[in-house]
Amino acid sequence: MVWLRRPLSGPAQLSVSSLLFAVMATAAGALHGRVPIAQMVSARFGLGVAVLLLFFAARRRGPDLRRWPQLLLRGALGTFAVYSYFFAIDRIGAGPATMLNFLSPCYTALFAPLFLKEKTTRMVLWGLGVATIGACLVAWGSSKSDAVRHVELGAGVLAGVLSGVAGGGAATAIRALRQSTDSSTIFFVFCVVGLGLTAPLTATTFVPLAAHDWWVLGVLVSSSLVGQLIYTHAMAVTPTVQAGVTNQLTPVFGFALAVVFLGEVPHGLTLVGALLCIGGVTLGLWPSPPVPTPE
Repeated sequence: MVWLRRPLSGPAQLSVSSLLFAVMATAAGALHGRVPIAQMVSARFGLGVAVLLLFFAARRRGPDLRRWPQLLLRGALGTFAVYSYFFAIDRIGAGPATMLNFLSPCYTALFAPLFLKEKTTRMVLWGLGVATIGACLVAWGSSKSDAVRHVELGAGVLAGVLSGVAGGGAATAIRALRQSTDSSTIFFVFCVVGLGLTAPLTATTFVPLAAHDWWVLGVLVSSSLVGQLIYTHAMAVTPTVQAGVTNQLTPVFGFALAVVFLGEVPHGLTLVGALLCIGGVTLGLWPSPPVPTPE
């Protein structure tokens, strides 16, 4: 078939990765109450380490660890983002947690001028403001959907916000590393650091899995890994603005899959907040008009 021989465009690849990330979040939500968070996260990182070791063995060249301090920082930030994200899924559901996590582009736009000396624009600040209002509505709507669990929901909302902040920091570190470090090294160190940080906790909370849970966990780790690999490749061939806007498909897919497979029925405020979050991120990533030069 001809269409199979044509490579997908960058935005199309990002759309596929967004769907896979939403599948991962839905699988994590399906394991709620049956599999500890650390066990899910460790499995995710463990598969990544195994696949990358095979990759390095096949190419007969190991990872480039010359910038190991920055690699460790990216790994620590990414691990915190992933764990907080899974914690938020466990507390407030896959849809709202995914929405809060995917505010990370706004935080990346804030961190880049501070740490990479990149210029920011007024649109970034407006976008962050709109997205923050949306995040508040997501949180409020989540609390109204189950008013009995205020403490758990509050912790889940906080974890979701922090996962976005840490994700923005991790993305900023990746942008700095990509100037001289290949993506396979960055992803490998991320998985190694993540596995090292979560394995001890997994050892103390490990539970045997039922056959059905093994299947769901397999969907979680495989969709996460394939989605990450597609995402990493697509980011090299996709303009920043297109990438940021296309990535907002993940929370859209996340809400849809959570309704279909997990029976999550979001409150009206949550949906309004989700739309504001997507609009805010899109606004913040929109290119500024060129500044006219005097003739």
